[in-house]
Amino acid sequence: MLPEVFKVPRAAKILSGEGKYGKVTVQKVRMRMINGIWPIGDVIPKEKTGSKENAYDIYRWKLEAFIGRKLTEEDERLIEEIIQEY
Repeated sequence: MLPEVFKVPRAAKILSGEGKYGKVTVQKVRMRMINGIWPIGDVIPKEKTGSKENAYDIYRWKLEAFIGRKLTEEDERLIEEIIQEY
């Protein structure tokens, strides 16, 4: 089952797999979200989280709209395999 909210590493893997964004790192996702270039979710400022860093919530529906297609269970399976390699 695909989650409704992704964290940055998962979104980076999805965007990298699309091929049209080049190599997408977690830092690239964070910076493009902060600068409003990639409207794929919310940046929660560290002042609101009480943490030392900002938090990022990436919404599946926004990510799907951004890449122009629906994510599939196969996408999720491939992402899980890549994440488990680390």
